[in-house]
Amino acid sequence: MAYTRRTWTDRVVEFIRRYRDQNNTQYTFTPDEGTITNPGTPTSAAYMNNIEDGIVEALTGSTIYAASSSGSDAYAVTLTGVITSYTAGLTVRIKADVANTGACTLNVNSLGAKAIKKKVSSDLEDGDIKVGRVITVIYDGTNFQISPEVPRFRKQIFTADGTFTAPQTGVYKVTVVGGGGSSARDASNGVGGGGGGAIVIKTLSLTKDDAVTVTIGAGGVAPAYGTTTNGNAGGTSSFGTHCSATGGSGGYLWVTGVARGGYGGYGSNGDLNLKGNEGSFFAGFNGGNSAIELTSSIYNPYGKGAIAVSSVNNAYGGNAGVVIVEWVEV
Repeated sequence: MAYTRRTWTDRVVEFIRRYRDQNNTQYTFTPDEGTITNPGTPTSAAYMNNIEDGIVEALTGSTIYAASSSGSDAYAVTLTGVITSYTAGLTVRIKADVANTGACTLNVNSLGAKAIKKKVSSDLEDGDIKVGRVITVIYDGTNFQISPEVPRFRKQIFTADGTFTAPQTGVYKVTVVGGGGSSARDASNGVGGGGGGAIVIKTLSLTKDDAVTVTIGAGGVAPAYGTTTNGNAGGTSSFGTHCSATGGSGGYLWVTGVARGGYGGYGSNGDLNLKGNEGSFFAGFNGGNSAIELTSSIYNPYGKGAIAVSSVNNAYGGNAGVVIVEWVEV
């Protein structure tokens, strides 16, 4: 049942101690209480309305909510409730007037600044608190802990062989791109461009401290000067045994008026396996991109095949692949 605030008023009479007996005779009595050990708290409209105000504030949250106006991430608020000291369990909601830049503090009712932490004892990072965001913090006896935790999106990019060590137990998104193939080389004719590396996208679960070997496929090496040969394939990139993406093949030599581009690489074991784009034919155009052919894509220039060469005796190597691991920090 919803609480309804009652406004109390004092009882006002003309004669506060006058009584009338059954014979209609009036008497006035004077209290005779002896020694007053404790006078107690008098009941009055002022006291009762103060209690009513406190109940309403508690139910509406006005005692624990205020907007900061400090102009910095040394946040400061004044609450309407009577808070004279910090006690463990004190819960405060504040509306931030600025975004934080790293470690920050909160000062409630001028009781002194206390650090705001996440993950028990870690300082906040830039932007954990947004302008205008209402956050809840709980005092733990030393610091304020933000609640709930602020999610952070993390990413680790591998451009060379290495090991990924899972920082937490949870779900990870992995993107693997194979190396791009090189163009061919011909001392007499133009040649085809290299194929793009495949892209594999996979989500998987890892346990904290799991170590996964990361292999980056090299770009196909350009054939040596003065040779006449097809291009070299890009290498295979992989994320342990979970998934892999082969590199694009090298471009091809001029045959009966055409210099064919290399084939795109193939992916395996991914939730999404995207074939690399084929390299271009002879005409001086680009080689094949990795499977997502957007110049603004984070996957380019990774896994891009080498340019198709129109001038004779030139060749170019493909771009190496990449492995990208993404997760939400908790």
